[in-house]
Amino acid sequence: MRKIFPLILSILVGVSGYLYFNQDLITKSQIDNILIYNYSDYADNKITPFMKLDTEKRIKMFVKSVNTSEVTDAEISVTDPDFLVEVIDNEKKDVFSLWLDEDTTRAMYKNKESRNFYIITKSNTNKLKTLLFR
Repeated sequence: MRKIFPLILSILVGVSGYLYFNQDLITKSQIDNILIYNYSDYADNKITPFMKLDTEKRIKMFVKSVNTSEVTDAEISVTDPDFLVEVIDNEKKDVFSLWLDEDTTRAMYKNKESRNFYIITKSNTNKLKTLLFR
């Protein structure tokens, strides 16, 4: 029994760590809409969204793109983001900075409340570009 306890304990710690670090970044059960602002307009207090995602298909596309991203450990020196994104449900609002333009191969974003930057895969970057620029 003494030899099994450390093994069970290490398995539990490993599984809980995996679950903690592999959570979806947007976990809302019911997103009402997603507002996307040009960052320069938002910074100048022109609070008119560039785009409003309010259909289920568009919201799912955006959420999937964000949730399949990977956190980066690299030190990143950034300019102002291209977009500010507000994910709104009936309880609260999450705010993201998004770096994405028509020439971007891999988009990047940062949650306002986090210090981590997340890199979006090439295929999901292309989906976001289709959503925003076409």
